Amino acid sequence: MSSKNWVFLTPISNLKITSSVNNEICIDRVTFISGEKLINIRDRLGIKKSNIKLIDKRLGKNRITPTIKDLFKTHETFALVRQTGTKEQVKPDCFRKVSDELLILNLSRLFFERRKYSGFLSLEGSSKMEKTTHILLDSNSTAHNLGFKLLTSPLELSLDQQWLQFQNNFFFLDLLKILKKKKNVSKNWRESLRRAAIFAGKSLNTNNIADALLWNIVALESLITNQGESISTVLIDRIKALIGWHGNWISDDYEKQIQNIYNLRSAYIHDGIDSKIDKDSLLFSDKLVFNVFLNLVTFSNYFPSKNKFIEFSNKTEALNTLGYKLPKHPSLKFVNQTYTSQQIQLI
Repeated sequence: MSSKNWVFLTPISNLKITSSVNNEICIDRVTFISGEKLINIRDRLGIKKSNIKLIDKRLGKNRITPTIKDLFKTHETFALVRQTGTKEQVKPDCFRKVSDELLILNLSRLFFERRKYSGFLSLEGSSKMEKTTHILLDSNSTAHNLGFKLLTSPLELSLDQQWLQFQNNFFFLDLLKILKKKKNVSKNWRESLRRAAIFAGKSLNTNNIADALLWNIVALESLITNQGESISTVLIDRIKALIGWHGNWISDDYEKQIQNIYNLRSAYIHDGIDSKIDKDSLLFSDKLVFNVFLNLVTFSNYFPSKNKFIEFSNKTEALNTLGYKLPKHPSLKFVNQTYTSQQIQLI
């Protein structure tokens, strides 16, 4: 079957693209775009108007199938991918690209929103707002309680002015520049950042606390460790190189907390034990993921590869042991996020 140039489009749930970002955002190979804008830029898709009219005419004969224009009006947001190949090759590859880059976009929710305050990003139809019903019955009387609980939030992620202002102040937009090769880092480092962003996005896209913690730690391991290293040994030292200077490191005993979440991760992976994984551990891991990304991405000129970061970490550890300060280092950052007891209950 001959290869062709395709434009792949699929609707996205729980994502609103506003005029604050010009109604579209490109992650790397995938552009997320409003349905309204698609109606007005069909020429930019590289498809002739005459061909679109012929396609719509054919689709219009089948009352079950919407026309292209109707499709754009029916759904608020789409993912767009351009791909060359056969139809059989292109479809699974495009779905994979959209799924991965939607998770990268999902990383932008970290610290911008608190957990449980927006619905999960997904391909249209693969998730929906769900609730579970329950009833409590008293064994000895007619006393009872009937209620329901939302399993996912009905709110969507809106890429609006507030979202844009937050991202301008932190790391996500710089991360996109790295992924699109607009910032110069090593190829392997770019891929590590990409994988870690996907893992962190998965963490934010699940309401299972144990799975969310696990994905966060996998993201951290992807960012700051190499294969074959003793992760439990280097994890603390390398995170300390980035945020150990901050007062919270000592006052909140970060070394003990990092060791704890790593032990929880190991018990979950090796023995299936998740009973000790709590919301506080998850929120602490969120804090680590955000601040590690913040420093590694913001100072990508200082850390253009994982090896450069590891050199920095090793030097920092050695000089701290000797009681010396680094002669030159970036102005590292630390951001804290706190939750009220009521907000924690919602997780």
